[in-house]
Amino acid sequence: MFQTLVSPNKYEIDDINLVTTNKPSPLIKIGIIFASFGIAVTTIFLHLQYNGTINFPWYAVWLPVMAVTIPCFFHPIGKHFMKEIRIIHRYRDTTISRTKRYFYRGLVIAPFLWFSILIAAIVIRHYLGKKFYLFHVFIPAQLLSLEFLVLAHLDRKLPMSTKHCFKTCSFLLFIFSSLIFLRFQLNDPNRLPWVYVFCPLYIGECSLIFDALSRYYSRTEDKECDSVCFKYAFLPLLAKFILISSSSVFFVFLTLYLEYGYISINDLFVPLYIFEFFIILFLIKMSFSKKRVTPESIN
Repeated sequence: MFQTLVSPNKYEIDDINLVTTNKPSPLIKIGIIFASFGIAVTTIFLHLQYNGTINFPWYAVWLPVMAVTIPCFFHPIGKHFMKEIRIIHRYRDTTISRTKRYFYRGLVIAPFLWFSILIAAIVIRHYLGKKFYLFHVFIPAQLLSLEFLVLAHLDRKLPMSTKHCFKTCSFLLFIFSSLIFLRFQLNDPNRLPWVYVFCPLYIGECSLIFDALSRYYSRTEDKECDSVCFKYAFLPLLAKFILISSSSVFFVFLTLYLEYGYISINDLFVPLYIFEFFIILFLIKMSFSKKRVTPESIN
């Protein structure tokens, strides 16, 4: 994404063959896998903490994310894109302004910064309670949503339908975090039911399904498309459907748990475990596959 983001001419992308383009190093692949395991361990800790099986300090519950996910994911990914940005500046656009260079580097660093602040704010909120204002928790979440919106807008290599889908989902994520903040600020939280709070996420899931189907039909509408073509078009559709379905079920369960208490805490985490299992499975397959997997092949 950052390769196309910093290129001034969208047609220059295919003219110059960069060594680093779409060739993530083994360090990045291993880092992403370890980061996924860190998130999975934190999910297990949260599950056990909320059902009373364990009674860890909250910093220990979030420790896998802080100690494993953040350095394993953001450090190699950041180094990879920083290297690409330097190469692009050197060979493609020698006239780019210094302000733009700092802006693009900020886009690489900012997710690490906001995500780290968000996790730290959640931990502090657990310890200090109402002494630590919720405003400080939701600001980094909203900044993350806005940055995703900016990245989707600036990436000129994404198909138009996918770009609109990503921009819509980023904006809906911003609305979702705003509604949660608004609910906690109300004197009577029941005036804003959880069903309404989660509506932006439901709309976003529908948008992702629609984009996946449109991408599938755009790949298979050619009459000369053979069985191999259908296979490579259907498998990404199936993977997206599994991930979107499991995350949608989790949001529905979370809504029922928070609003009505119909779902037990153990049932609540089941779709989340399924979602994370398939994410880790895909990342392992991508890392050890001989066929190069690029963002364009899975969009």
